[in-house]
Amino acid sequence: MRVKILLSAAVIILCLSSLTAWAGPVEIDGIWVSDYMTVEINVEKGIYKGVNMGKQFSKTVRLVDQYANVFVLSAADGKITIQIGRDGSILLTEEGGSPDFLMRFKD
Repeated sequence: MRVKILLSAAVIILCLSSLTAWAGPVEIDGIWVSDYMTVEINVEKGIYKGVNMGKQFSKTVRLVDQYANVFVLSAADGKITIQIGRDGSILLTEEGGSPDFLMRFKD
């Protein structure tokens, strides 16, 4: 009986650690790019700016929610949801818009 309890506990711990191992605090600040969009995010300074299909944009944002690998920012015109993928990419969705897949810019 004791062995069953220990094995069950070990399985539960392994399952939980595999779920949370990659979804810890992840830094979303930085420059992110796709084929048609470049965005700079600095949550502490409230910066969300860039170029989308040749048009510049700039918004003041603040972090309103965070859980696992998802960050929700608030701007004057709505919310911005950022979901971080296992490969380090992000899926960025502005309220009412289509999701954009971006990768961290590397020099």
